[in-house]
Amino acid sequence: MKEDKNPIYTVKSIDEELAKLQIKKGLELEKALKSGNVNNIYSAQAYLKSIQPKGPEKPQSLILDPQQYGHDGYKEKTYNLSYQMLRAMSRTSIVKPIIKTRTDQVLDFMTPQKDKHSKGFVIRPKKAKLVDGTVKLTKEEENEIEYLTEFLLNCGDNANAWHGDDLDSFIKKIIPDSLGLDQSAFELIENRAGELTEFLATDGSTYRIADSHDDEYASSALQKGEKYGYLPYYVQVYQSRIVAEFYPWELCFGIRNPQTDMYANGYGRSELEDLIENVTSVLNTEQYNSNYFKVGSNPKGFLRVTGNVNNNRIEEFKNQWQATMAGVRNAHKLAILEAEKMDFISTQSSNKDMEYVKYFEFLIKFSCAHYTIDPSEIGFPMNGSSENQGGLGGNSGMKERLKHSQTKGLNPLLKTIQTWFNKYIINRKNPKYEFIIEGMEIEDPQTEFDNDVKGVANWMTVNEVRRKRGMKDIPGGDIILNPIFIQQQMMEQEQSNQAMEENPFNKALEEDIQRIFTEDSINV
Repeated sequence: MKEDKNPIYTVKSIDEELAKLQIKKGLELEKALKSGNVNNIYSAQAYLKSIQPKGPEKPQSLILDPQQYGHDGYKEKTYNLSYQMLRAMSRTSIVKPIIKTRTDQVLDFMTPQKDKHSKGFVIRPKKAKLVDGTVKLTKEEENEIEYLTEFLLNCGDNANAWHGDDLDSFIKKIIPDSLGLDQSAFELIENRAGELTEFLATDGSTYRIADSHDDEYASSALQKGEKYGYLPYYVQVYQSRIVAEFYPWELCFGIRNPQTDMYANGYGRSELEDLIENVTSVLNTEQYNSNYFKVGSNPKGFLRVTGNVNNNRIEEFKNQWQATMAGVRNAHKLAILEAEKMDFISTQSSNKDMEYVKYFEFLIKFSCAHYTIDPSEIGFPMNGSSENQGGLGGNSGMKERLKHSQTKGLNPLLKTIQTWFNKYIINRKNPKYEFIIEGMEIEDPQTEFDNDVKGVANWMTVNEVRRKRGMKDIPGGDIILNPIFIQQQMMEQEQSNQAMEENPFNKALEEDIQRIFTEDSINV
C-alpha cells in the first residue's frame, strides 16, 4: 500500500467526515422526533436517554428548603449575623487569641513527620504493608510519595508560582475562616486535561450553594451546563451577583458543623453564632472598665467643708485639687460642698466587691468552652478555677489539662483537615494513597522506654523489643526478662534433664559408653 505523503490532510478529512456524520445523526433524530409516528418518537427518545451521561442517584428526602429558592441562582444562608459581623466578632479580645492559637497548633502538623515522636503528616499507600511495625515501600512508591508531599507543601505543581500559596499561608487563611464563619473554601485549579495542578485558598464568605445543587430547582441564572452528570454546586457572589460557578470537584466548601436542619439550606453554624450574647457582654465589660478610667462620670466621693470659710479660699482649693488630682480627661472629679465641718464621703465600691474579674473570667471560660480550648492555652490562667474539680479545672496538672483540651478541640479540627485533603487533593492526584496527620497522640521517648522495660519484664521478649526499635535479633533473645518466667524455664529444663536421666534407654546408653571408654583405656 502506497503511503500517503500528506497525513495531516488525511486527519482533516476524517474530522470533516465525523462532523458531517454528527450533523446527519442530529438531522435523523430531529426527523424522527417530528415525524408524528409514535414508534419513531419513542425510539428516538429512548436512544437520547441511553446516551445521556448517568449522574448520581438522587435522594427522595428534602435536603434544602424548596420554598427558599429564588431566581438568583443560589441559596442564601439563613442567619441572624452577617459574614461581616462574624468576622468582626472573630477579632474581639477573647475570640482572636482562640483562633490564632488553634491556627498555630494546626501549623505544627503541616510538615512531613521526621520520626514517630514528632508532629507532622505522612503520605502512604492505603494498603500499606507493615513489616516489624514499619511500612515497607517500593522505589516507585517512594517517588510518588515524594511528589505528593512536594505538591502539598507548594500547593500545586508550580513551586515558583509567586501568586499562589504555600502550605503554611494556605492554613493561615482557611483556619480563621473555618473557626470564625464555619465556611472555609479553596479552589482546585485544573489544566486542560482535567488534571489537578494547584489549590488556592479563597474568601469563604463569598461562596453560596447553587440552586443546581438540587437539579430540580436549577436556575436559568447559571451559565454552566451539565458536566459528567453534575451541574455547578457552588457559586461565588460579589455585590449580589454571581461571578463564578464551580462543579463539586472544583471547590472545597468546607463546613465543620453541618446541620440536618432543612431551613439551614446546607450551611454550617459557626461557634460565634452561639456566642453572640457572650461576645457582646465581653465588649460591654471592656467598654465599661475602659470608661471607668477614661470618662467616668460618678465621682470618688464628696469633700464636705464646715465652718466659716471664705468662698474664695474654697474656690482656690477646688482649682488646686482639680489641677493635681483629677483623672484622665478630668474623670472622677471631686465635688466640694460647704458644710459645718470637713469630711470625705465615699461613693465607690472596690472592683473586688463589684466582681468584675470573676465576671470577665466567666465570659472567657464560656467562650473557650464553645471552642473546646483551655483558657490557659490563650494566656488566661483562671485564678477562680477550683482545684478540686475534674475536667479542665481539676487537679490533674497543667500538662494533663492541656492534653485534654487538645484532644477535645484540636484533634477534631485536624481530622477535618485530613478529610478535606484526602477527598479534594490526594484522591484527585492518586487515589491509591492517603494523607495522614500523625503526632496527635505523641508518646514521650522516656515513656516509651519505660513501657518497653515493663514489657520486656512481663510480656515481651528481648527480640520483640529489638524488632520494635528496628534492631536485629540476638541469640538467646527469645526470652522474657521476668524472674518468675526464668525460674519456670529453669525448672522445666531441670525436669527435662531429670527425665532423661531416669530414662532406662539413656541409662543403658551411658553405661555402654562408659564401658567402651574403660575397655579402650585398658587395651592401651
